[in-house]
Amino acid sequence: MIKERIFRKKLAIDNFRLITEKEFQAAGKSCKGKQLKQDAELIAQVFYTPRGYCCEIEHFSPLDIWSSEQFCRIEAISDSSPEGDLIENYFDTKLAAMHFITRRLKRLGWEPLDNWHSA
Repeated sequence: MIKERIFRKKLAIDNFRLITEKEFQAAGKSCKGKQLKQDAELIAQVFYTPRGYCCEIEHFSPLDIWSSEQFCRIEAISDSSPEGDLIENYFDTKLAAMHFITRRLKRLGWEPLDNWHSA
């Protein structure tokens, strides 16, 4: 059985450039960047494997496109762990796995929208 929880965070992307038809016609003028704010959502999943309980994150836009640094922090991707630590961590109980992933996401500024529920 899989347990899921939705998390949301408002991402602010600096120097987002939206090129309009008017800017295409204005030769020689630079396109100024602006800030774009958008909600990003992800689903944290905890499920049983023969080795123990495991955590997984299902990413939704725009996280994978606009914030690779945030993506690497969520998955704990580093030089020593290029795949991230989520696939390497196994927990004795479902509750331990749920607490682990909730603490990590809250520390990174993600807010849970609801309680853990069965998928």
